[in-house]
Amino acid sequence: MAINPAVTVRVLDQFNNLVTGDTSTVALAPSSGILNGTTSVAAVAGVATFSDLSINTVGAAYTLAATDGLLTGATSTSFDITPAAASHLVFGVEPTTTVAAWPSPRPSRSGSSTSSTTS
Repeated sequence: MAINPAVTVRVLDQFNNLVTGDTSTVALAPSSGILNGTTSVAAVAGVATFSDLSINTVGAAYTLAATDGLLTGATSTSFDITPAAASHLVFGVEPTTTVAAWPSPRPSRSGSSTSSTTS
């Protein structure tokens, strides 16, 4: 599952103004684990948007480091990757047709008697 909302990185000038003409490539790297998805994107009007990032390992206090050539990099605030909540059940092994266990119940006989009389 992708990190939601999409991660964005803004390219700013020395006065913290967005550089709307910037189209440079911004790259992201995780503090640990493997970051899946498109990890390098070109900025559009000074904003790089990463819409398909995911980390498949549950963990706490991950951060992302953003780099862009010679610009001063940035580090995100920390975030956690938690396991998904349980949503349904599924059989690991399905039951199969099998032979009945022994001893099987014997059918009863109507009208038969098992007692005998002696004189």
